[in-house]
Amino acid sequence: MRILTVFLVFFLSAPLLYGQEHVSQRDYALLEKSQACLQKEAPAEALETLRPLLARKRPLSFALSYAGLAYALLGNDAKALQTWQQAVSLYPAKKNFCYNLGMAQMGQELFAPALNSFQRVIALEGEAGGLSPAYYYLAFAYYRLGQFSSAEEAISRLTSGAAVKGHWLLLQIHCQIARQRWKAAEESGRQLVRLAPTVVSNWQLLAQIAVNRRAYPRATAYLEVAQALVSRPGNTQMLSRLYGIQHAFNEEVRVQEVGAPTLLQVEELIRSCQYSQALVRLDLLGDPPNMESSYVRARIHYALGQNSLALACLRLLPQQRYLCLLAPNSVGQLGGKALRHKKDGLRVQAFLLAGQIYWLDHHWQEARDIFKQLELLPGYGEIGGGLADCMQSLLDEEGEEFFAPQLLDPPLMVGEIR
Repeated sequence: MRILTVFLVFFLSAPLLYGQEHVSQRDYALLEKSQACLQKEAPAEALETLRPLLARKRPLSFALSYAGLAYALLGNDAKALQTWQQAVSLYPAKKNFCYNLGMAQMGQELFAPALNSFQRVIALEGEAGGLSPAYYYLAFAYYRLGQFSSAEEAISRLTSGAAVKGHWLLLQIHCQIARQRWKAAEESGRQLVRLAPTVVSNWQLLAQIAVNRRAYPRATAYLEVAQALVSRPGNTQMLSRLYGIQHAFNEEVRVQEVGAPTLLQVEELIRSCQYSQALVRLDLLGDPPNMESSYVRARIHYALGQNSLALACLRLLPQQRYLCLLAPNSVGQLGGKALRHKKDGLRVQAFLLAGQIYWLDHHWQEARDIFKQLELLPGYGEIGGGLADCMQSLLDEEGEEFFAPQLLDPPLMVGEIR
């Protein structure tokens, strides 16, 4: 990472007083001319103008400031660094010289000397300096030297304040990752996406952190947001829905927990990947099992890896009553035919889920029989028949072993950040 920032303030005053330095009329004219050259982006001409001033044993501070800036604009980093070093040695009380020296050292990856420069800036500012931006570069220098604890301590001076900037948080996150402080890194990452919710890389970084915490549902949610931003950057409604996926449970509790539990609340818990809480809330309903509650319970058990319990719920579903609980606003507005379609739609979802469970467990015959039942439902003959034929083909492969892909932990690791 290359940093090239020059921190200069131009002081214009009476002919014999330039800043706080007394200068001759001729020196003042040369400084004024060199400043004009820099303003019109003519650094070579500015240096030529400053030549007689720089040749002195103790050049004026503003001559060194303009010369350092001119060398930096010309891309002569070594000469710029030499100029700032001379300025600091001659004018050690001027914090701007220390700051510019530190930035020049950072640009040439001289991080150990840069530490001293930025520490001097902070010391010269004292308490009156408040939250100095020098803390950021101090932290960055510590980070590049591998001193991650010191880096995090320095950057926390800035991130603990009210007006936090995104690049401060990003550096703090990388420090926390380097120290494997994954929980703190995720908290910082969430703060970062609140500041910049449309930056794809922020969501991808959050996903990497969640993977290292083995919080795979959250990692999936973060990546879904990143994908939505890439494919539909203007779709704010999609972003809003996905951004709140992990906060759905908290919001549901805040808004609805004061009333009786409902199946819609359970659905919100499932969408926020809070499966155990969803099962507890479902048990609180206290109603006799019906098609909707059995299907929701099966989904929860499946998500928790309890396939046998999920299948037990799905086997009962075809004989149960459909109450239209997942679409309460439509109750009383649907005719008999529309209700039959909704009931058949729920049975289709149940058959597909049961077939998928049998399929993943290599129970080809049971999966085939389930898909045969799906084939009998109006409009699903082709789909059910195709899936049943697929299962039959697996049964017909006698003497051949069939290897299904296993579900493994995602092979993602957060490596060293350079």
